[in-house]
Amino acid sequence: MGAVILRGRERRWWAGFAFLGSGYLMLASAPWFADEFGSRLITTKVLMSFYNGFLAPSPVFRQPPILW
Repeated sequence: MGAVILRGRERRWWAGFAFLGSGYLMLASAPWFADEFGSRLITTKVLMSFYNGFLAPSPVFRQPPILW
């Protein structure tokens, strides 16, 4: 939207943002690129490590044996 409405430097910035952002979105989620490039993108690695560290389902909790 900013690439269409604004003028000058702001317009160039938003046009570059839209161009690079749409290219990244295509690499990350398009079916013909996702299998090849999706797992090698740095954001995919960061999000997977976040998921594994904080959001992954925890293993089934087993109650320790009662020793009495």
